[in-house]
Amino acid sequence: MSCVRSKILSGDGVVHGFGMGGVSLQYHLHVLNFKDAIFFNTNQMHGDGIVKLSHNLAILPSHQLEADAFITNEPGIVCYVRTADCVPILLHDPVKKVVAAVHAGWRGTALNIASKVVELFEKEYGSNRNDIKAAIGPAIGGECYEVGAEVIASVSEAI
Repeated sequence: MSCVRSKILSGDGVVHGFGMGGVSLQYHLHVLNFKDAIFFNTNQMHGDGIVKLSHNLAILPSHQLEADAFITNEPGIVCYVRTADCVPILLHDPVKKVVAAVHAGWRGTALNIASKVVELFEKEYGSNRNDIKAAIGPAIGGECYEVGAEVIASVSEAI
């Protein structure tokens, strides 16, 4: 199967999954049985940019959104990110009905992107951080990845 679901988010009725590279988003949506989905052309920037997705943005379907996290509280909108060695994170507040997909590379992690998304849940949607659930997807392992001094210094400064 090309799409794995998280047990953490499964009980909340959130259509979600972590898929494999080389398989189209449309195919993943088909496997998840997600019909009539609105999704946007996205480009991850390896930073901490966050875009709030809405039906109003859907009028420009060919426009490429550049950020590393996408968030919405509107049903039928797909939040997704593509990763290779970076970490995909799915967030969901079942109380306020907010979801997000986060692309957490080392730069985004050093810039606290996941924390910034949680802060946006609180500020924009009235979420309580204790209600937010997170599912972390597959990423490269330490035994397969060497980092240089720049990465070590940036992440160390963020801690």
